Amino acid sequence: DFRTFQFDGKNDEEAYLARVSWLSETVAPKGALLVQLQDRRQENLVLLRANVSDGSCQVILRESRPKAWVNLHYMLMTLPSSNSKLLEFLWASEREEGFMHLFKVTYDNKTGKTTWKRLTSGKWVVESVVNLDATNKVVYFLGNKTSLLERHLYSVSYADDADSINTIKCLTKARKGMHLSIVFDSASNTFIDTYSTRTKPPIVCMCDVKTGKVLKTIYDASKQKTTQDLLKRMNLTTPQVRRIRSEDGHDDLYMMVYKPDESVHGKGPYPCIVSVYVCVCVVCLTFPALSLS
Repeated sequence: DFRTFQFDGKNDEEAYLARVSWLSETVAPKGALLVQLQDRRQENLVLLRANVSDGSCQVILRESRPKAWVNLHYMLMTLPSSNSKLLEFLWASEREEGFMHLFKVTYDNKTGKTTWKRLTSGKWVVESVVNLDATNKVVYFLGNKTSLLERHLYSVSYADDADSINTIKCLTKARKGMHLSIVFDSASNTFIDTYSTRTKPPIVCMCDVKTGKVLKTIYDASKQKTTQDLLKRMNLTTPQVRRIRSEDGHDDLYMMVYKPDESVHGKGPYPCIVSVYVCVCVVCLTFPALSLS
């Protein structure tokens, strides 16, 4: 058995079927999908609710950035609700500020009205949502609020009565660097943190959710003989971080400089190779231990 959903063709966003996800039976007992459509120029996006029972569709929200583009993401997460008339979900958007941030969005199935509650704000970005604690109404995410050159784990309350922006808490601040992977246990009591820096290869540790403190170090690559031998054989040089001002004087631009080994190549000057990846996404300089993105 299958259902065909008919779009009316009136929306420019119907060029790309960008994302599709099922709504839970609790939220949609008769079955429904959340569908994201985007236009060819990637300047507009529409989020639809597609009902399985009759193939009808309702517009939940629209995003438009005619002077830039709408970045796709995987941070759409439906929230449990005791009110069957309301569809509540987490959503990430660059609206208003131009930086990717989290919102709690509520859609009234009866009136068609959509309301937004901002959860994060500022000149930094939310990169991904890693855990949702529905019991305590807390969402955990990775972002660069602490430093534009690092990635950390944060928590924020999405409760209706919370001043969400002022509840943001960094759980990995004591461990500087790039937190590459975060995995929570099913009860949201502990998490496994994998992180590295420009001078240290990956470390894996188990941490307490409330305090962020390390409970146990599971793996430290710097203490493994194979890693030590590899680093010694490769004779890697720690890159230098440099900062320049943008041409309009509004922003700082960061770079990493890898200088040749003077004992092999002399004091220079050296030829300069510039690596820049420009695409329809946020261009970000980050610092894993042994790679550059």
